[in-house]
Amino acid sequence: MPATDILVPPADEALADLPALVAVEAAPAVPAGFPFATELSLEPLIDYWRARERDPNPGVARLARTVCEEVDQHATCRGQLNTIEQLDGIQGLIDMLMLAVFPPAAATAAITGAIPPFQRRSFYYTSRFAEVMMGKDRTIKQPLNIDYATMERQMTQMAYLLILGREYGAEIPDNQGSLIFTVPDYSIGLYRHYGVNFDSSFVRVRVVGTKPVLNLEQVQHLLHNRHRLELWYELLPPERFAFEGFNLLQLVDVTTQEILSELKYDLLERDVLQAADRLEQIQEKLRVLFARPAL
Repeated sequence: MPATDILVPPADEALADLPALVAVEAAPAVPAGFPFATELSLEPLIDYWRARERDPNPGVARLARTVCEEVDQHATCRGQLNTIEQLDGIQGLIDMLMLAVFPPAAATAAITGAIPPFQRRSFYYTSRFAEVMMGKDRTIKQPLNIDYATMERQMTQMAYLLILGREYGAEIPDNQGSLIFTVPDYSIGLYRHYGVNFDSSFVRVRVVGTKPVLNLEQVQHLLHNRHRLELWYELLPPERFAFEGFNLLQLVDVTTQEILSELKYDLLERDVLQAADRLEQIQEKLRVLFARPAL
């Protein structure tokens, strides 16, 4: 369900009131930026509905046929979509298609957005996602705890694992698309932590040209060295693969769990309460935990 209002962050000077976070160390030198070609496409979602036109559940089958009839009347939703703005004129159809992944019963509470594969703009999202993660022009806000280069590197790792699983049959753990985002809460001048899952159920991997050949030993070598991107670039050149479809970003507020875990380790340190700077850090975490900036 798209949000009616996109929230724009306050001016940059408002960031001065947010608590400082520990800087993330720069990643080792690798080719800059996300290296794969990507394109927005609704075809994986359309195929999902077509496969359910004869579903044993008559209600699902009836809904699927209605959705597919609407799809057949709107050629603009088919094939490669060059920009997310192409969907603005067919909002009713997009609402119907997205019922598969945005159930109305969860629309007010879920923090979910759909993005072109591994990109930074959302074309469909819940109101809570807009509140937490959206900036100007439907752009995803940069988390406070991850710099841009590190984020690009992590998305590249996710993309490579998706290739290895889809094209080479590797078994990839389910939690490989999970991250923690620290996001400013402008309403109280603090921040919150969110667990983020990059769901690639509606992303397709497309081989461009000749598919690189990997033996089992090479697949296992990559899995055991998943952070050494130079190996992946060598064995799986990014120009040989492209992604089409869309990701789902699903956020869950994990502020309480994260802060309690941090406080546990803080309080295990010797003389932590006698150091002024460490005491201030603990106080700041308590303010975040209780959402009380004046605590």
